Amino acid sequence: MHTFEARMMASPRVMQCMLIAGDTDYILLVRSRDVAHYQEFARRMLKVAPGVRAYTSEIVLAVTKSTTELPVDP
Repeated sequence: MHTFEARMMASPRVMQCMLIAGDTDYILLVRSRDVAHYQEFARRMLKVAPGVRAYTSEIVLAVTKSTTELPVDP
């Protein structure tokens, strides 16, 4: 397993780690109690991580819809 993926799987703050196509390699869904808590995570897990050249962060302001339910065809 890729070292980055193993580190993300081991972190209780990482809710989802998705390998994607395109210019970005991964999207992470990270739970933090506040911005300072996230900054500590980013500094420890991303900024100095081997193989991570750059990262960007987006903060969710509101969740309009969230589901993991898949529709069942009749």
